[in-house]
Amino acid sequence: MEENDFWQSNLSILKKKDSKLYRVLNTFQDESDRIFYLDRTRDGDVVLSLEEEQKKIRLCSARNPRREAELFAKANRNESCEEYVVFGMALGYHVEALAKMTSKKIVVLESDLEVLAICMRYRNLKELLEDTKVTIVYCKNPKDYIPWLDGEKEDIRYCMWEPAIKTTPDRSLREILENYKVIFASMEKQGELLVENFHKNQTLQDECVDVLSDTFCDKTMILLAGGPSLEEHWEKLRELSGREDIVMLCVGKVAQKVLAEKIRPDYLVMTDAKAGTRCRIRGIENSGIPLIYLSTVAAIVANEYESKRYIAYQEGMPEAEETAHKMGYTLYESGGSVATFAIDLGIRMHCKRIIVVGLDMGYPGEQTHAGGVGKKLVDTQNLRLVEGVGGRQVRTGKTLDIYRRWIERRIESETEIEWINASNGARIHGMKEQTLEEIF
Repeated sequence: MEENDFWQSNLSILKKKDSKLYRVLNTFQDESDRIFYLDRTRDGDVVLSLEEEQKKIRLCSARNPRREAELFAKANRNESCEEYVVFGMALGYHVEALAKMTSKKIVVLESDLEVLAICMRYRNLKELLEDTKVTIVYCKNPKDYIPWLDGEKEDIRYCMWEPAIKTTPDRSLREILENYKVIFASMEKQGELLVENFHKNQTLQDECVDVLSDTFCDKTMILLAGGPSLEEHWEKLRELSGREDIVMLCVGKVAQKVLAEKIRPDYLVMTDAKAGTRCRIRGIENSGIPLIYLSTVAAIVANEYESKRYIAYQEGMPEAEETAHKMGYTLYESGGSVATFAIDLGIRMHCKRIIVVGLDMGYPGEQTHAGGVGKKLVDTQNLRLVEGVGGRQVRTGKTLDIYRRWIERRIESETEIEWINASNGARIHGMKEQTLEEIF
């Protein structure tokens, strides 16, 4: 069969299986000026690369795409899931490999119609297209991804074919997909550790943080986050520390520095699952300041903190959800960071006002964190520019930007709470911008 014949044969199968995608491809006209290179391996497999900014980006291995695909499938195979969602079709080798290893449904999301057309033209996809468990979805706009990301389905295994993300023509969509890549990678890496920490922390039999609801209700919560601008407020924070109308929370990363500055928060908050965060409480285990921690926090942190502790159970963690349901506890949204969790805590505790200090969500200066706990910002190549407090632009990273957007979505409907950003970094829409001196 001539290679150009694959177009008709593939589309004839697609016409019967998915008439919508068939119509999109059948009417596709290549009008872009992108430069693609089509080659063959020694074994005769078709490989594809794209020239972008005078660099060649390979959409699959130039030597052995089938072996590369097999490694991808093995790394992502998880038969405890009910469905695989794969970001990126490229030339489809990785989808074929995954389909051979599983009996579960596979949904492939692809936004690059030009690459999809090349795949249909130069590869014989008969077996893959006739496989009833495989569905290819063309996502023309970012919103087309929403049903696969915000649905009610559980037990989905998300798989990222990274070359397809790197070559996505829509830059804004590429940024969104890179954000999801960060989230999925973090989830995968910490999965087993979270479960281990959870079970160890249960043996401590600490009170649930819910018992503090009266302590927070109708008060002003001040969150001391770890951004560089926190250092601008030491004097005022010392003045506000201990006021009965204020509940002051401090993230673990800067707890030692805050205490060294003679500021005594009402609670410390920690959520990180890594054992290395033990260093953040070294020397302050007996401070007398209660610790609020997520059920999956590093077990060594919870175990070795000798002052009063309160545990919080979070959504998205099956073991935590089961325990909370059984005991009638509140489920909190973690949002992926200690600051996002603390904000959700303040909302659910019915604070009347929430003020964030040092929640820079970016890098207004040359330091990554406050109080010498971070490092000097050297590599800015992979940072983005976002709108900052006061309207200027500040640099931020992908992960911080995800957290910032999470906060904006989370507080959008919480109109009964007064939101104030007393930080000096990225703008958080939905929060007024005031200094502590202007507030108090």
